[in-house]
Amino acid sequence: MTTQYNFKILAPETKEQTQHVIVSPAPDWDDFKAFSEQFIEHQGATVISTDYGMDRHQVDYELEGKRFRLNYEHYTQSVWIEPA
Repeated sequence: MTTQYNFKILAPETKEQTQHVIVSPAPDWDDFKAFSEQFIEHQGATVISTDYGMDRHQVDYELEGKRFRLNYEHYTQSVWIEPA
């Protein structure tokens, strides 16, 4: 059975364009691919590339003609979006 994730994108609190994402349940390292697929589908975006690294997973995607990067950092279990 595939986990269904709920997420909320928080607007940046500073002039930086980084947006934090609150995810419930929090994806673990091995589940990030399934989470990112659900997130991209929900956004109506298109995946450009993926990089599942040792410390950080990243998915570059395009939404409404703009490119973004969805990040997941292993040590802090943080999820965020930034312009690509």
